[in-house]
Amino acid sequence: MGLKDGRWLTFRSRNFPRPWPIALRAVATTLVFSLACVALGAYALRQLGEPLRRLTEASRHVGEAPVSPIAVEGPNDIVELGRAFNDMQRRIAGLIEDQAKAMEALSHDLRTPLARLTLAADYIEPDDIKVLVADNTHELDAMLRSLADWLRAQHSASTAEEVDLPSLINGVVARWPDKVRYEGDKTLVVTTHRGPLEQALIRLIDNAVRFGGQAKVRLVDGPDGPLIEVLDHGPGLTEEAMARIYEPFFRGDAARARDTGGFGLGIPTAERLIKRFGGKLVIGNREGGGVSAKVWPPIPNPLS
Repeated sequence: MGLKDGRWLTFRSRNFPRPWPIALRAVATTLVFSLACVALGAYALRQLGEPLRRLTEASRHVGEAPVSPIAVEGPNDIVELGRAFNDMQRRIAGLIEDQAKAMEALSHDLRTPLARLTLAADYIEPDDIKVLVADNTHELDAMLRSLADWLRAQHSASTAEEVDLPSLINGVVARWPDKVRYEGDKTLVVTTHRGPLEQALIRLIDNAVRFGGQAKVRLVDGPDGPLIEVLDHGPGLTEEAMARIYEPFFRGDAARARDTGGFGLGIPTAERLIKRFGGKLVIGNREGGGVSAKVWPPIPNPLS
């Protein structure tokens, strides 16, 4: 700056920051703040969406698994939706159970006149007619028993317990000492539903022996948990039959021949027993012939 005597006074500032570093710090601060806001918003959205995810998962098992009310929490609209879903779930389960019990009672009552017909068949002449009547009454009685088992599987109850899978499997395999063999560990203890698993294996192995002549049961402790495989040596199934294998009263043999027995309820009953408590059943053709039934036993979630 100019002075009165004509001289100039000069100033120089030291350690004064340049504009560019200031801009960089401002950009970095804004970016960090924006990322923090995005992360906070994503977390908030995830927390708000958790009740909807639980509702979606529960809706996939309505009518298959025992009634398990979902936790009702979150915004008011979500709370009301959760309450309505729980009410709907209870009503559907009640309708299914009432229908199954009514059909069970009917099948039980029908066995009474069938028993009378069986007794009366002893007095029928000639002998060929007597045999025809007796065979048909026995077949109808077996069909009603299979139907009752299938209906009962819709609302059966069970409590999880510690089970030694090899011991359980060997107990089932002992029903067919000359036709079924076991391969796998000598001991493997898991917490599962003994009754439903045992009944499902009985039906799967019976089906394998009935249509394959012989069967092999294999136990593998894999990454997804214990896996039980029921392998038969039959001709396998066509794609059409495989697509309908879980349908009640469907039989893989096209002619529905009576010489093989069964009423097409063994596999549907097994599937219902396993799925009801959180297990999994997958049936498919084996390479080289035969059918494989893979069972992942129902293992309760320790966090549930």
